[in-house]
Amino acid sequence: MFRPSVFFFLAIGIVAPLTGPPGRADSRTVSWRPVTGAILKINGRALKTWNVYSGDKKYRLVLVLLMHRYLILDTKDRAVYEIPPGDLESHDQELRGRSPDKEMKRIPSSNWYFRDIGPAELVRVRLGDYGSVLELQLPHLPDLRGLY
Repeated sequence: MFRPSVFFFLAIGIVAPLTGPPGRADSRTVSWRPVTGAILKINGRALKTWNVYSGDKKYRLVLVLLMHRYLILDTKDRAVYEIPPGDLESHDQELRGRSPDKEMKRIPSSNWYFRDIGPAELVRVRLGDYGSVLELQLPHLPDLRGLY
């Protein structure tokens, strides 16, 4: 006699290894978390609408909202990409979207400048399409190694 429960567990045993472990996120998806204490300036002036998000703890990938435009700064590769707002999904306070790839619109950038300015890391870059200098101050994470 054939039991439906046996068929169900057999189907789960075949399909589960093909889909991967549960809860595993796509490697091309980045969770962008807001950076508190960041300062953003364009040509030395602050914007009315802006925000800064980080894709990792070391600020390798930084998502910047300039008015209605989202830019991804890849500080390791020294590249700037524009991401359409429709490619980002809002989840509570963070955004989720894909990581930069060759299909994204790359914005010409030059004169990359990095400097540790005490409580923050200064990143300055000239954007080719704006002809403007984007200056970003990203706060250092607190060093808690001596507290434990």
